Amino acid sequence: MRGFQVPQFIDIEDKVIGPLTIKQFLWLLVGGGLAFFIWSSFPLLIFIVIGVPIVLLFLGLAFYKPQGRPFSALLLSAIGFTISPKTYVWHKKKQGHSKIFQEEKIIQKEQVKRLGKNKLNDLAWKLDQ
Repeated sequence: MRGFQVPQFIDIEDKVIGPLTIKQFLWLLVGGGLAFFIWSSFPLLIFIVIGVPIVLLFLGLAFYKPQGRPFSALLLSAIGFTISPKTYVWHKKKQGHSKIFQEEKIIQKEQVKRLGKNKLNDLAWKLDQ
């Protein structure tokens, strides 16, 4: 019987471009492109104020993994928390019987009507014994 090799490290991304994964390379490419655009279009002071934080953000997106999670997931969670409402209000719903429960009651009443009083007494007598 032939043996097959089973992949062992399926949770680790492949290093495609040198020591970088595709995601890391793309984050660095986008961040570097934005930094180059800001550096070539604006004076040095604006590049330092705007470009350096952008470079740091994209470096974090590429390499920083707090508690084993990607930094992009942390940012998305933070944005979702900031946008979502913070007040939770509980409104008690009216206690109504469901349709199924009401239909079962109707069926039971119809069965009692069909049995008649004598048959019902006989059935009760048999169950009591």
